[in-house]
Amino acid sequence: MVKINSIDISPPLINSSCAWSSTLEHLEELYASPYTGGVTTRTATLDGFQEDSSHTVTFAKDSHSSCNSYGYSPHPLREYLAWVPTLMASPPPANAPHPHKPIIISIAASTPATLTTMLSSIQILRASLGDNYGARPARIAVELNTSCPNIPGISPSGYEFKRLLPLLRVLKSAFDKDETLTIGLKLPPFVVKEQFTAVIEGVRELLKPMTPTVETRRLPIPLPGRRAPVAPPAPVAPHGREKCPIAFFTCVNTLGNAMYFPDQVHFDTSDLANPPAPRDASCDPNYALPTPLGGMAGEALHPLALGNVYTFAQLLHHKGVSQPIPMLPLPLSTKKSAKSGITPPPPSEGENEFDSDDDGSGASTPSGGRSGSPSPDNSRNGQEKDDPLKDIVIIGVGGVTSHAALQRMHKAGAQVVAAATLLGKLGVKAFEVLSTPQEVNDLAEKK
Repeated sequence: MVKINSIDISPPLINSSCAWSSTLEHLEELYASPYTGGVTTRTATLDGFQEDSSHTVTFAKDSHSSCNSYGYSPHPLREYLAWVPTLMASPPPANAPHPHKPIIISIAASTPATLTTMLSSIQILRASLGDNYGARPARIAVELNTSCPNIPGISPSGYEFKRLLPLLRVLKSAFDKDETLTIGLKLPPFVVKEQFTAVIEGVRELLKPMTPTVETRRLPIPLPGRRAPVAPPAPVAPHGREKCPIAFFTCVNTLGNAMYFPDQVHFDTSDLANPPAPRDASCDPNYALPTPLGGMAGEALHPLALGNVYTFAQLLHHKGVSQPIPMLPLPLSTKKSAKSGITPPPPSEGENEFDSDDDGSGASTPSGGRSGSPSPDNSRNGQEKDDPLKDIVIIGVGGVTSHAALQRMHKAGAQVVAAATLLGKLGVKAFEVLSTPQEVNDLAEKK
């Protein structure tokens, strides 16, 4: 089980916001699967996105890759808010490790006022369902999508993180009023260090404390010929370890400005669980997509997605980007699997699996601990333990099309893994495939 602020995800495998989580039927199928630990809605706007025949997807011939021109959901936020109670009232899936799955409502807004309205609507729903009670795990979270590459005339705000600050302040304000509200950011794929550090610095801006509360003291009026009394220092309200309002990063979204030609893709989509709508006769036949550019996803995106997850894991845990991180325990199992033969390495007693193993010498013990005597300077370790950004959970997305790819995401640093392209091709069965070692899937296919 992975805890993200007030929600629990078990197993740590979910869908990412995508075209195949658009409708109530989609969401019910995802919720009913015992292989998903949570459900993410397609990204909703306040009034819905105008979708037409130019918004579609195409799948590659030679790999589990895709390219899509989808924008946001055509269903407005109010429809998702009406569907959430229906999902929550559904009976838990058979053999589900966690009976009450959380629902991540993915949203997008371009102005603080719109985002404030959307968050208020979500919070009203949560209050009506008792989801902000705090004594038990919550079941509703929010993801702000900063990264859709297919919105005409609007580049993804995640690439210009300072542009996001007004929206982030709205998120912080909502969190300050209710710390049971679990908030995440869906990020675009980054390629240079400055893009990653801009995210970290932008989120850290939200941690700056407000002006400390100072007790106001009334002083007596001085008598003639006497000095005014000097007030003793006014006490300042103490600040404890501040909690980060951002609880998770979903990384990555699709990579924009990608293109397929017709000879690279399948046009016979009859074998797909979620076939796209037939091509409009007005579409240019020289390109696979009507647009013809779109967002790249699936296996073609996988190496870049792994690199993004790895880099954020490094930065969130104060490692820089040059040192390898120790292998994280794989959350899908805590015991050796007879099928996969994989035993997640438990951390040593008193050891934090995220602590850096680098002592500046490049030497390490076989178990990943430091060699030699510990450094007398513990200020850095203290800073790590007190840094609220260390609590941010990474949801790894991008090219998760096999059990091996899922394992790679965990090794790179993702605590939760999400998939979309394979969902588009196989339907909800994709999550059973991802949860099963490849040799078992191969054997099942032979039978």
